[in-house]
Amino acid sequence: MRQFVPFYIASRHFSKANNKLAFGSWVSRIATFGLIITVSLLVVVLSVMNGFDKELRKTILSVIPHIQIIDEGGILDWEQKRSTILTNEEVIEVTPFNEINGLLVNKKLSQPMKILGISQSHIPNGIKTIIDNDGLNFPKFGQILLSQKVAKKLNIQKLDMVNLVIPETLDSSIEVHFFQIAGLFNSHSEIDKYIAISSLGQVGEIHGFQEEIFGFRLQIVDEFRARELGREIISKFPAGTGFRDWIQTHGNLHQAIQLSKRLIVLLMLLLVGVSVFNIVSMLMMSVLSKKRDIAVLQTLGFSRFQIVQTYMISGSMIGVFGIIIGVGLGISFCALIPTLAQWVEYLMDSKLLDTSVYPFDYIPVYIDVMDIVNVSSVAFIFTILASIFPAIRASKVLPAKELRYD
Repeated sequence: MRQFVPFYIASRHFSKANNKLAFGSWVSRIATFGLIITVSLLVVVLSVMNGFDKELRKTILSVIPHIQIIDEGGILDWEQKRSTILTNEEVIEVTPFNEINGLLVNKKLSQPMKILGISQSHIPNGIKTIIDNDGLNFPKFGQILLSQKVAKKLNIQKLDMVNLVIPETLDSSIEVHFFQIAGLFNSHSEIDKYIAISSLGQVGEIHGFQEEIFGFRLQIVDEFRARELGREIISKFPAGTGFRDWIQTHGNLHQAIQLSKRLIVLLMLLLVGVSVFNIVSMLMMSVLSKKRDIAVLQTLGFSRFQIVQTYMISGSMIGVFGIIIGVGLGISFCALIPTLAQWVEYLMDSKLLDTSVYPFDYIPVYIDVMDIVNVSSVAFIFTILASIFPAIRASKVLPAKELRYD
């Protein structure tokens, strides 16, 4: 029974509102409130950053190939070469494609675009998801699929005609081609502003290809092995074949997300440190105001270790309470972020995020259980460390000195 006394005293100190420096006091409330706010903010920030990272992989990297095998002179016998690439266990998907850069023009409006030509029998899963989500059909010869964002900018609608202007090169003069808009898609990401989809044969004809293709688009198991795997694959192709990977095109975006996440987490951890300092202050004030009570406990047989235990448990209770409420508030706010963003957009009458600046036009949220465990663990460890100094100071109270006039 004696071993439970420190826990009992700490519990009363935590819960008894009329106690001078218990949980109900303003000092204790401020300390706990600070911990709640910082933990909840950490949960929200990490969830948003995880959301951006996940959506980068799920949305952008499902449409943008991990590796592109390219030969501007054209790749012959591509079906056999495609089968050869698929024998590699690290390759998930191989899509033959043609590609050309040009300027989409409608009257006085224009937009630089990349026209991607793919085969209906080999549609990449990422593009197929976008087409299916918007209920679109694959474009026929002479048609393209365009994003809603670009269509709005060019002031065109479905079934309208649009001009594609191919700039002059050393080998050819300016060319103009006409396309009908077969449908409008919306991926809610930055790819909307520069990719249009057409048929493999259509774009190949513009290139001047007959049986050849421009290259292959590869999706692999581990996107971070794209460069090594790209070198390995093109070593089996003839000279003149090259490759590019997603790190060259979108690596900066991934690095920026990771760097922002680290910096914000560091900032939030500093705020946790500030809130923990409040706990130190509160416990120290408790020690100074309760020296006589501590001395009485020692005369009743309380050891110094039990005094340390009492204050450590008291600080831990504040930490556990603050962490539980903070995590709960953080998760609740994460669930409300999409709704709050819609309300802000409605009140502002504009998009909160623009894909011309940000990779997505919405705020993605992904709650990672391990991040919550890590945040809770770090905050709890900080709280325990913050309780050590006040606990040691309390254990050094001398009964003879504090009770000499009683």
